[in-house]
Amino acid sequence: MELNFNSVETIPSLNASAAFQVDSGKVFKEDCDIVPTVIDKSLSYMPWGGDNMMPYNILKLIEDDETLSTCQQFNAEVCYGSGLQYGTDECSAAVKQQVEDFLLDNALPSYFLGVCQDFKHFGFCVSVVILNADGTRIVRLLRKEACYCRLTPAERDGSIRHILYANWRQSVSRREDIEVIDLLDINSPWRDLAIRLGRIAGDDGRRRVRTKSRKFAVLTRVPTPDSTYYPIPYYASLFRGKWYNIKQLIGMAKEAKLKNNAPIKYQIEISNKYWDSIFKAEGITDRHQQQKRIVREKQQILDFLTGVENAGKVWFSTFYVAPTGEVQHEVVINKIR
Repeated sequence: MELNFNSVETIPSLNASAAFQVDSGKVFKEDCDIVPTVIDKSLSYMPWGGDNMMPYNILKLIEDDETLSTCQQFNAEVCYGSGLQYGTDECSAAVKQQVEDFLLDNALPSYFLGVCQDFKHFGFCVSVVILNADGTRIVRLLRKEACYCRLTPAERDGSIRHILYANWRQSVSRREDIEVIDLLDINSPWRDLAIRLGRIAGDDGRRRVRTKSRKFAVLTRVPTPDSTYYPIPYYASLFRGKWYNIKQLIGMAKEAKLKNNAPIKYQIEISNKYWDSIFKAEGITDRHQQQKRIVREKQQILDFLTGVENAGKVWFSTFYVAPTGEVQHEVVINKIR
C-alpha cells in the first residue's frame, strides 16, 4: 500500500481548501551521516539515503509529474537507440549456433532497455553475468533493478566486494531475504574476473581469492562530481528548485476549484521525518494503520487552522539546524493570499 502524503482537503467552515505537500527539495538532503546498516555479524550495507528509501522517493516524484515522467522515458529510449546489434555473417556455423542459443536464453532488448532506464533515473546500473560450470563462457546476462540494489561498505583498499539485492521497500533484516552477489572490480571487471577464476595472476596489490562462484555483478556508473556509493542524478536540481512544487500546487489548486469551488488558502509542507516520528512514537507499523494516522493528523491540522481564523492560535512545530546554519522545519504552513 502506498501512503498518500499529498492531498487537497476542504475546510468547510472557511469555504477554502488546504494543500498538503511533501517538500521535494528535501528528498536529497541528509541531516545525519550515513553509516552502514548491519544485517548480521558478517553482512552490512550502505543505505541509499538516510532511511534507505531515496530511490523510491525519487521514483514517486517522477511519477507525480507527467512531463518529467515522459521526458525520462524519452531519455531512456534515446539511450537505447536501435538496441544491441549483432551479426553472424562472418562467423562459422558453430559460433553462429552458440550465438543463437545464447539469445534464446537472454532477452537482450529487455535487458538493455532496463539498463538505460536505470542509467537515466539513477546514474548507474547493475548487470549480472552467469558463467557455465567450468567458467569458460557467459551463459546468462541479467539486469538487477538499481532501486533494489545496495552496496556493501568499501574495504580499506577502496574496493566494494558485494551487491545486495532485495525488496528494500519492505523491512529487510534477515540474510535469507537478501541475494548476495560478488561484485567485480568497478574499474576493471574483466581482469578481476580472470584473476578470480585463476586464469591470470593478480599483480595490482589487491586481495583476491580464487572462487568457485559462477555468478558475478558488474557495476556501471555515470561519472558524477560527488558520489561515493550512489550517484546523485543530474536532474536533482529540478526537485531542489521551487518550480516543481509550484507546478504541483497549481494542479491541486485547479482540481480543488473545479471540484468544490473552494480556493486553496493554505499550503502545508510536511517533512517525511515528521510522519516517521509519529509512526515510531506510536508504534504504528501496518501500512493501513499508518494511512489512517496520516488522515487523522491532517484533520487535526485542519481543525487547528479553523481555530486560527477564529481565535488567533499559534502552531508550534519541531525543527533542527543544518550544518549550513539553515533552519529545517518539519511542518510549514504557508497562507496563500
